Amino acid sequence: MKFILKSFNSSNFYEYEIDTLLNKSDISELESINETLFLFHPFEKSHEKIIAGKIVGKKKVSSSAENNFPIEIQSQKTSSKNEYLKLIQQAIETIKLSNLKKVVISRPLNLMLNDIPNWGSYLSELATNYPTAAIYLFEYHGVTWIGATPEQLVHAKNGSFSVASLAGTISKTTQNEKQWTKKEYEEQQIVTDEIERILSELGIEFKTSETYQIDTGNLLHLKSDITGNLKSHQELTELISKLHPTPATCGLPKNKAKDFILKNENYQREYYSGFFGFVNFSEISAELYVNLRCLKATDNLVSIFAGGGITSSSIAENEWEETEAKLRTLKSPFI
Repeated sequence: MKFILKSFNSSNFYEYEIDTLLNKSDISELESINETLFLFHPFEKSHEKIIAGKIVGKKKVSSSAENNFPIEIQSQKTSSKNEYLKLIQQAIETIKLSNLKKVVISRPLNLMLNDIPNWGSYLSELATNYPTAAIYLFEYHGVTWIGATPEQLVHAKNGSFSVASLAGTISKTTQNEKQWTKKEYEEQQIVTDEIERILSELGIEFKTSETYQIDTGNLLHLKSDITGNLKSHQELTELISKLHPTPATCGLPKNKAKDFILKNENYQREYYSGFFGFVNFSEISAELYVNLRCLKATDNLVSIFAGGGITSSSIAENEWEETEAKLRTLKSPFI
């Protein structure tokens, strides 16, 4: 097992040594461990197991000198545009006819490459192209997961926490022609409202910043910061459990959105739109990221994942273009 991470606030990659693999079905079963733990959590834990282990070492790693990019794509397969537009339209109609407010619809792009990539140099490419993202590599049982996520699930240090409400997307290449619309603001506000509802339900005091625009490389998003203080490790556990999956990766109401996703997406997300990072319950501390803008690789077979939030104001064609822009985040080193 190998895990490498460049955090939001760092320009350096660190490799973490993980020992004593823990097989747990829920993160609440880890609360009694008074050490820093690594977590790799799936979108739906009834489908994939939670991977957890103790952190026993950390070292700075340099960029790989071996670069075999760009790598030629031998073949690629994804949902046809018509299939995806039909699914988006189905989601829009379901929202209009029910209490479903938002659902996040995604699709994989499956590639067969003519060579096995040097993933170390790929990480360097991502760090250059997306300097504000949290960039990671996780190797486990012959499978490699890599991502450049713009979103943190929760950051906590000695009880002081922050949660990001990040949603709404436009491409920087179309920024001059397209400004933020009602749809993007509505999508992001749904996420903010749900995070605030969860915190209020848990009795946790918080403050919410004004909404602002962030630059994540080739894409722009809307974001609000929600901050406060946790009194116990139980509050941290409850917050993590109730936040995942967020309205930014699943939808709202959560169970209804998840049900729509599991019935209609026609593939298993596995760890895409799950979360990963570190947690120390005894210190009420966590550094957990949402697993977005990610890929899964087995030898020269690569699946890249992307999705978008659908609301009653969505336009199906625009949603297709949004996923195309997000897929380019990780596809660009391949030709």
